[in-house]
Amino acid sequence: ENRERGGGGKSALYYRRRQKGKNLLAAYHGLFHVAGRAGRPDVALRLAYAMNKEGLEPTETSLNCYRAGRTVREREKKAGEEEDGSAAKEGGGGGIRAKWFESLLTVECTEYDRNDKRRSEEKRIRIIF
Repeated sequence: ENRERGGGGKSALYYRRRQKGKNLLAAYHGLFHVAGRAGRPDVALRLAYAMNKEGLEPTETSLNCYRAGRTVREREKKAGEEEDGSAAKEGGGGGIRAKWFESLLTVECTEYDRNDKRRSEEKRIRIIF
């Protein structure tokens, strides 16, 4: 009776596969957080590609996990500077390469929607084949 948690005639194998997918997604989200906390958008981008290869779609939730880790890093850095009394030597998160990787990560993790008001200020191009 405990093996058929899914109810409605679903087998235990189906339930285990479904749980494995959830566990795998949670593990990827944890890795996104760690990559953000380490200040490594290149690793986060590789994780997004690995998720696609695994058959999981990186979503805005994945991107938000990375950003949450990055926010934790920035807060810890700011708190350390306040304790030391020193000013920031880096100019905003690792330079231009980090921003490039973060913009690619944003593209990989967001789904384009023409009616999304958050994207109204972005420039669009048309590619004709």
